[in-house]
Amino acid sequence: MIVISLYGLLLDSDYRESGKAVLNKAVEAIDENELVVIDMDKVDSVPTIFMNASFGPLIDKYGVDRIKKSLRFRNVLKSQVERISKYFSDYQKIIDLSNI
Repeated sequence: MIVISLYGLLLDSDYRESGKAVLNKAVEAIDENELVVIDMDKVDSVPTIFMNASFGPLIDKYGVDRIKKSLRFRNVLKSQVERISKYFSDYQKIIDLSNI
């Protein structure tokens, strides 16, 4: 299991770069069948640009189901859970539409 402190990443770089950092760490862990815990302590929001650079490529590479099994969130607010869940759901719909 690896723990990624999102606050520290967002503090040190822009949202796109932070997303890429999460992506790179998560890919390494998932390829080793490790669980990825994203610690959301002190994070107020999860911008779409961050999710497009992290969760989007992860979904493209592994699929929604595997990512849902591989990621866990710690210290996450209800509003953040709703936003991340909506992102995953919307992304899956786009994938489904592109396969028609």
